[in-house]
Amino acid sequence: MKYTLIKGTFHVVGQSPDADSIKFRAASPTLWNEIDTENRDIFTSNFTAEEGVITVRLEGIDALETHYSAPSLVKGEKAKGYSQPRDLGRLAANAFLEFMGVTEVKWRTFGKSTYISQARVNGQAIKTKLTDSIPGYIITGDIEKNGRPVSWVFRGQTSLADGAAVPREKLADLAATSANVHLLKTGMVYPFFFMTLAATVRSALVEAVKQAQAAAPGQPNNIWTLDHSTRGLDLTSVRVITDEKALYPYLFRKVIKHLQRVEFNRKQSGVTGDETIPMAGFFNDANPHVFVISEQDFLRLDDVVEAKGTTIRMKKSPHDIVFLS
Repeated sequence: MKYTLIKGTFHVVGQSPDADSIKFRAASPTLWNEIDTENRDIFTSNFTAEEGVITVRLEGIDALETHYSAPSLVKGEKAKGYSQPRDLGRLAANAFLEFMGVTEVKWRTFGKSTYISQARVNGQAIKTKLTDSIPGYIITGDIEKNGRPVSWVFRGQTSLADGAAVPREKLADLAATSANVHLLKTGMVYPFFFMTLAATVRSALVEAVKQAQAAAPGQPNNIWTLDHSTRGLDLTSVRVITDEKALYPYLFRKVIKHLQRVEFNRKQSGVTGDETIPMAGFFNDANPHVFVISEQDFLRLDDVVEAKGTTIRMKKSPHDIVFLS
């Protein structure tokens, strides 16, 4: 994969950043043409709609979901939104903002939207959208299906030229100063790896996760202190994963999709009052191949995730799994 460095500014006031995405405006917008992607059309649509301010998705990490809706199974019916424990998600988002030099953050909720109404950026209290300007740069090599450049995020200046091609070995060296590695190393987010991520670069992220896991005992806000993915969860109610315990976000999304099917079938059958989430059929819609790093082998998801009765448990830690697509 070809990686390109793009300089610009990050923007958070009036926006809804979380711990794995942030708004970015390129100083030289023509550099977006350097990215080889199959998702050019959706990117261009987003770019035009937002007047050049694009949401970038941080490479190699996955934050707790703060607003997730699975596609509705009933035509015309609005899908219900779910979030993972909100305090943990907000904590991670604030940690990302602090890394970017943003302090005194004030969040506001209006209807179903939550955004930053005010923050101190570069020593100034900013209240107006897009009047904040956080200097920095990204290194990116692809744009995902929602039109977001998959990026390594850096705050501040660099001696590298705007538009410079960054070899993977150089990126592996630079990764240590990225927001991506910082958030993993401090235990704020989960790892989320795809085969498009070179092993030399992925190693920096794996090492960051291992540091966070080793430091977890005695750190109440470390995600690995709170995580129940490998310990297992009994899904007696969806509240177990929305209000009570942390679960690998990929599995959270998959459980919510599965719950929709369960509830649809119960409604069709006239069943009421049952809040449990039975795992029967959990892999019916998707059972993708994954690469397990520790075993150096390709397996199916149901080989590394146990789902039976009303329980779910990962047999491998998230940093040991690489998704093929």
